[in-house]
Amino acid sequence: KSKDHIRSDKMKASARKKNGKWIAFVELGYDASGKRKQITKVPPENTKVSAQELANELLAKYLNNTFYVEQKMLVSEYMDTWLEQHKSNISYNTYNFYEGLIRKHINPKLGTLRLDKLHSTHIQQFYNDLRENTNLSNSTIKKIHVTLHKALKYATQHEIIPKNPSDNVVVPKQQKFKPVVLDEEQLLLLLKKLKETPIFIPCIISVYSGMRKGEVLGLTWDKIDFENKTITVDTQLQR
Repeated sequence: KSKDHIRSDKMKASARKKNGKWIAFVELGYDASGKRKQITKVPPENTKVSAQELANELLAKYLNNTFYVEQKMLVSEYMDTWLEQHKSNISYNTYNFYEGLIRKHINPKLGTLRLDKLHSTHIQQFYNDLRENTNLSNSTIKKIHVTLHKALKYATQHEIIPKNPSDNVVVPKQQKFKPVVLDEEQLLLLLKKLKETPIFIPCIISVYSGMRKGEVLGLTWDKIDFENKTITVDTQLQR
């Protein structure tokens, strides 16, 4: 570190003057596609010292793997970065759950928008389209909202954006779950149809034992006692 700037390989933090105002400027080298990576931010005071201090702070955070956002970052880039940043703090299943909602729904519809330009009207239209033009349940749309809201809340807490645009949107009311239960005749017909398929044995085990999918798929031969006609369930297979 020096008084005027911090350097690390091709990275540099400096104070620059633009249109009469001092700004914090951080060069981060180039990404894999050869595009220059940089961060610019307005300091709390319009002075060279304030701009330099802010630039040093931004670069230090980047070097310490602290969350940062590049100028003009897209929603898709932010969501992917946010998810990876929190990967070590959430369970394997939760990570996969968030990743699926972001990849399948959030990024395809909102991903091309700039994060700092994302408005509540964009999000509201997104939810309206999901409700009107897809087969997604209100419950799934609510889960998409919870994921997006959590990510954007993090952005506001760290002053990446001034406010959370998902705060004032209307989310479809969650419907009460109504399970579809087969009667005995339907169940026997189902097993008859499955008899010549690879999933017949897993399904018949599930039907007659009540075991869940992960429990059935986690079975190994040593857990089946043919002599005493018992199955020990102590392992699950998960995606």
